[in-house]
Amino acid sequence: QVFSTTMVAIVLTKIGEAAPLPIYRGATNIAGALAGGAALVGLGFAANPAFGGEPLSRAGVFNELIPGYLLPMAGATALAIVARGASALKTKLAAGAALALAFAFVTLETRAMFHPLDLHWRHGVTAGESLAYSAAWLGLGLAALAYGAARRSKEARIGSAVFVVVATLKVFLLDMAGLTGAARAFSFIG
Repeated sequence: QVFSTTMVAIVLTKIGEAAPLPIYRGATNIAGALAGGAALVGLGFAANPAFGGEPLSRAGVFNELIPGYLLPMAGATALAIVARGASALKTKLAAGAALALAFAFVTLETRAMFHPLDLHWRHGVTAGESLAYSAAWLGLGLAALAYGAARRSKEARIGSAVFVVVATLKVFLLDMAGLTGAARAFSFIG
């Protein structure tokens, strides 16, 4: 639903470029707001498998997280690209949604590696899983930086900085808290 509503917003944006009537702008904004709201409430909380949504039906990388999070992220990215010439605010909102969905996808896929079907947080987080989140978020930050540099996307570069800072803070505040002595020193240097 998030993906299809985002596609409606993209089509309306393209039509609005050809025939700049106020009704297309309004309809585009409504479709974008519906997609954003559905992503925030539905994918962020209600249907999120980490917060009590349904468990995954299959283990491995190819699971429901791809159509649930990766596909809407691709749609939000496409909307940000299409809206670039039409509206700066729409571009920023769509890019922000794409980055949030990418973060959710990477986090949930990482969780699925350690808890194959039931991703609920009640199962806790192991030390290896915690380090895997840090590595995944850092990798996501580097991928966002590469995308931002290649596409000249300021939003992607800012998102990259946010991901890298979050990963770095997590490493310093949580992951290194249990280390002592030489291991802590080498980890800090790294």
